[in-house]
Amino acid sequence: MAQADLETFSFHNTDGPKGWQGFSVEWQRGLIRGEAEGFWSLPMTEQHVAAWIKCVRRIHSEGRPVRVIADLRRAQTQSQEVASMVQRQVAGLYREGDRIAVIVEASLLKTQLRRVLNSDRAMYFPDADEGERWVLSD
Repeated sequence: MAQADLETFSFHNTDGPKGWQGFSVEWQRGLIRGEAEGFWSLPMTEQHVAAWIKCVRRIHSEGRPVRVIADLRRAQTQSQEVASMVQRQVAGLYREGDRIAVIVEASLLKTQLRRVLNSDRAMYFPDADEGERWVLSD
């Protein structure tokens, strides 16, 4: 893979509890690999979501479906404020043909994510390898 094909984004809480969100994009494959941990502040999550949306829209503008692997096994259930903001921002973002594998173990976080994403393009997996196989299968 050419270096220009891979772009990485990282966001950290600057105050409050420890939290982190990041993702990389393989532009040629239309693949976004995300990871997060801890508790997310609203400002950090707003930056993360804005960058994420921009990447999804760029892939769509090139006529390709988006493939997402989001590893949230180290994330906590988030505040209602953060969850609501994400839900509003990603509503209608994903299209027919997109695939979103969410890697998550905690049932409470999984329940929150199902409400937030509200997408039939998302599947939830406790195992990262299984999620990746599903996302990359045709």
